[in-house]
Amino acid sequence: MATTSKSTEDSTESKTEPTQSATISNKDQSVPLIEKNSEKIGAAPKSSPPKEKIVLESTAPEEIKNSAEKTTKQPPKLDDFYQLGRYTYIVCIFAELLILSQVGNMLYMTYAGAAPSLVSCGNHQFGEKTAKERCNALSGLLGDPKRSKSLGCGNSTLTWKSQFNSVNVEFGHHCESQLVKSTISYQMVGVIIGSMVFGYLSDSYGRKKIMLIALICCILCMVATSFTNDLISFTIVRFFVNFFNAGTMVILVVFTSEHYPNSHRFCLSNLITWSPNFVFFAIMAWAAGDWRVLQRVSAIFALPCIALLLFLSESPRFLIQSRQIGEAKKAIIRMHKIDGRPYDEAVIDSVLEGLEKQSMESSNKNKKYNYLHLFYTLRFTRYTLAVAFSFLVVSLMNYSLLYNMDKLSGSLFMNGIFMGLFRYSMNLTIGFLDINVKRLGRKFAHFMADALGAFAISIYVVIYLLDLQHDYSFISRASILSVIGFCSILYTTNGLASNELFPTAIRNTSYSFGQGNIWELLPYLTLLVLAVADALFFQFNVFETKGKPML
Repeated sequence: MATTSKSTEDSTESKTEPTQSATISNKDQSVPLIEKNSEKIGAAPKSSPPKEKIVLESTAPEEIKNSAEKTTKQPPKLDDFYQLGRYTYIVCIFAELLILSQVGNMLYMTYAGAAPSLVSCGNHQFGEKTAKERCNALSGLLGDPKRSKSLGCGNSTLTWKSQFNSVNVEFGHHCESQLVKSTISYQMVGVIIGSMVFGYLSDSYGRKKIMLIALICCILCMVATSFTNDLISFTIVRFFVNFFNAGTMVILVVFTSEHYPNSHRFCLSNLITWSPNFVFFAIMAWAAGDWRVLQRVSAIFALPCIALLLFLSESPRFLIQSRQIGEAKKAIIRMHKIDGRPYDEAVIDSVLEGLEKQSMESSNKNKKYNYLHLFYTLRFTRYTLAVAFSFLVVSLMNYSLLYNMDKLSGSLFMNGIFMGLFRYSMNLTIGFLDINVKRLGRKFAHFMADALGAFAISIYVVIYLLDLQHDYSFISRASILSVIGFCSILYTTNGLASNELFPTAIRNTSYSFGQGNIWELLPYLTLLVLAVADALFFQFNVFETKGKPML
């Protein structure tokens, strides 16, 4: 009886100890317990089936492994479903083609509004250095009938040199470049209004649907622009081009951010960005040579975006926020199928149910969000003001310099290519550092871009004050073009910060919220002050968002 009892105890102990060892294995005691367990199994009576011995020996380590994984593995999150695969690559191709169209529309007036250079009038050759000085000399010459007649100078004998057949040339505004430049202000009003309208609509009715409407309307307006025959109609149609183009811009930033994997979001945002498309569009403008042809070519390149957008699914984050859990599940499963990745519907259901419950607890089911919700708390108010002010400053820096690029020395197209390459080198550098330097966050990247931009503007200001802009034309040109390059980092960090700071329900609303001849140097000094102010205001009012999950 004693022997039988002891054998039973040993047998029971041998069956239960693998579970104990699995529990204790988290305390780094798994190896001794496995050895102990093997000894006890080997010491079992000969009457015990050998099969049981084999099963216990093979399953004990597996049970330990599975139990350890369960105790150490974190619960799955929505971000875990986003992996770098075929679906993400399709999103990247769509983003690249659409960004090329967006860049084309925003840079269009850099080439379409380029002022021609006056060469001669009759027998008189103009030796003045700037276009403004030459036009002033022409006005003085035409104002002296006796002298102009002796030189054979008249409107019919004017000779102009232009790098691009712009609206200035075709509509006869050779010495009225300021009039053409002023139309840009009216065109950019469309960007401001479009950002606010489409940002709100996409938060209410979906990213994909609203972006598709904006894209189709934008392409139609681009084609219509190429058939205008005067400056007024040109400006009106361009207003609507920018209105719908702004809709695609404000939605694309959020749409891609919500589809990119968390660990690759900043890198992909800097890899697929505006900068390389500055180079592509400069080449397109050089090849087109005419403002009508350039607009039509841009429309053709935008057409594939319609097919790609129809193929892509709606953002699962938006579907969850709008209580369309079934559609969100379909979108997630579709991503896995396209990537060829396995998936567990039970895990997906568990994550979606948790997010739905969390969303239900935090807001009412039918609640609609507007711009007032950006100021509901002190924290949101600080975020909103900091991001909006930063967008204001970087837009002033970027476009005030960009639309006057024809005033810089050198080729208009080469300046565009140099600017695009420099911008892209900045994007690639910051993207590489973001992956490899964990301490490099959004705030530090923003601060460094502002500081370098302010330094570049300072160089130009010093050269101008010393009246050395003609002697150091290359340095002054490089300093201005580099400022535009640093702006690309500011746009990326601002966009990502607004996406990562604000919840899904008001993400697009937060992103869309932000948007003189007295002294020639005044604009540059103003930009210098604004760059410094932006760097400080952003640092003290925005928390670091790198590595934080999107709400």
